[in-house]
Amino acid sequence: MGHHGGMSGAFVLMQFTDASIPEVIYLDNIAGDLFLETDADVRRYRLAFERLRATAEGPDDSRLLITALTAQL
Repeated sequence: MGHHGGMSGAFVLMQFTDASIPEVIYLDNIAGDLFLETDADVRRYRLAFERLRATAEGPDDSRLLITALTAQL
């Protein structure tokens, strides 16, 4: 099963409508911000994003989960 795909921290996969502008990964943390632009970095984070999206609940199930969790507070 492995660890959660988002455990390494938040990131933004920046994609642009202009195909001449390459994809960029944006990281922001306590040490500062960082833009990753190499093909290898973009591929690694795109794969992480696709895995997160594949395992994520849909909008309705997410709403039910959030409602159930907040009811326990």
